[in-house]
Amino acid sequence: MPAFEKGKVITDPIVLERLAKAREKAMETRKLKAQQKKDENLVKTIEEKKKRTETQNKLKELIDDTPKVVSPGGQGGSLPPPPKYEDVVKPEPKPEPEPEPEPEIEYMKLPKKEKAKPKKKKKVVIVESDSEESEEEEVVYKKRRPRREAPQQPVYVAPPPPEKSHEEQLIDKWYSRYYS
Repeated sequence: MPAFEKGKVITDPIVLERLAKAREKAMETRKLKAQQKKDENLVKTIEEKKKRTETQNKLKELIDDTPKVVSPGGQGGSLPPPPKYEDVVKPEPKPEPEPEPEPEIEYMKLPKKEKAKPKKKKKVVIVESDSEESEEEEVVYKKRRPRREAPQQPVYVAPPPPEKSHEEQLIDKWYSRYYS
């Protein structure tokens, strides 16, 4: 069978037929394998259910087949009925969680914080004299803010340019004449 290059379309009818048959065969085998797995899983679940029912039946038989006790004194009296399966097999009660002991709490009196005493306001007396006869005083409360001096910023002074030699000065002159 010749090797086919990737990306080329196969147009040969014989090759296309072979590929179709191969696909069908592959699908059949996949379906068979999937069905086998399903059957196996079903068998497992059925066997597990059988085991459970068998153990429950055995327990019921053992409980029902308890030996009958003859009453003391040799007289044949009626015995109490045998216990039922539900009465014998009871779910174990869940243990209640033990309450945790509460920690002991000690209460202490904390000293009260002393309130800061309010600062006394400074009195400023302003006298207004509109007329000579009446002099009234007015009391105004003002807060004086402390003066803050601006921080002094350092002043940057550029260093003086280095002194140029006579030749450099001439070159600078010629440069400025030529390019300006």
